Amino acid sequence: MKSPRFWIVILLLTSTIFVLQSRGDVDRVPVSEPLNAMPSTFGPWRAQDVPLTDDTLEVLGKGDFLNRIYTVQSAAGSRTVPPISLFIGYFASQRTGQTMHSPQNCLPGAGWTYDSQKYSEIQDIN
Repeated sequence: MKSPRFWIVILLLTSTIFVLQSRGDVDRVPVSEPLNAMPSTFGPWRAQDVPLTDDTLEVLGKGDFLNRIYTVQSAAGSRTVPPISLFIGYFASQRTGQTMHSPQNCLPGAGWTYDSQKYSEIQDIN
């Protein structure tokens, strides 16, 4: 006959296996709106969607992506406002080996160097 310690260890191991199995390996993904539902106009700014190539989508993997260029139609004689390029990538799950990497690490790793880094405030031109 085995000692009570043996059966306690077996019971704890079995309980642990049951808890880990019932927890599962499925991510709980919050409900979200698709990124293309984001407004295409902000005041005088108008957006033009720029489709991503199949090669780019293959590299990015599973996710929702928005790639737009916002421009302002300038009236004759007014100053020219440079366009704003916007890319948003949403990944519902970021598991090991499937994570999106930061441009802070990716760009220097690819040989790019930062000339400057600053925050800019975007103001309505009206």
